[in-house]
Amino acid sequence: MKAPCKIWRTSETRAIDAALDAGIHPEQIGRDLAARLGRTVESVATVARVRRRARLPPGAKMGRRWTRSELRRLDAALATETGTTRQIAARIAPRMDRTVCAVRQRLDERRARFRPRPRRQHWTEAEVEEVLRLRREGATWQQIADRMGRPVDSVRRAKDAKRRT
Repeated sequence: MKAPCKIWRTSETRAIDAALDAGIHPEQIGRDLAARLGRTVESVATVARVRRRARLPPGAKMGRRWTRSELRRLDAALATETGTTRQIAARIAPRMDRTVCAVRQRLDERRARFRPRPRRQHWTEAEVEEVLRLRREGATWQQIADRMGRPVDSVRRAKDAKRRT
């Protein structure tokens, strides 16, 4: 049978609040205050997390800021590590003392920001003529795009560009 829950006394929550005010992380508060308060480390840390979250304005993000060195490590990981973002995050999160979720989210942001944009390929006259010929023969835009190795929208624009000239 589970032990009954003990109600948190004001003096206990004040001690947790004082530690939060001092900038101590909730997990550390749990380790530091558990014995003194007669509580488990997990319960003190949980109350500290809840009280810290309650102090934030609505919509505020929790956690600590990313340092430049951490961002450089993420960029290096993107350049050298193989696998999905989730796999990379699972490997490097423990070394960075970050959660897998936080690392994965930041990796996704970095990957999107620094992904090189593909260079535009200009259409040659012969390619435009091929598009028009295939279209006259009844091919769909998707079929033409697949055959030419180009995106569908690009194929449609090539046809339009020919009309303008």
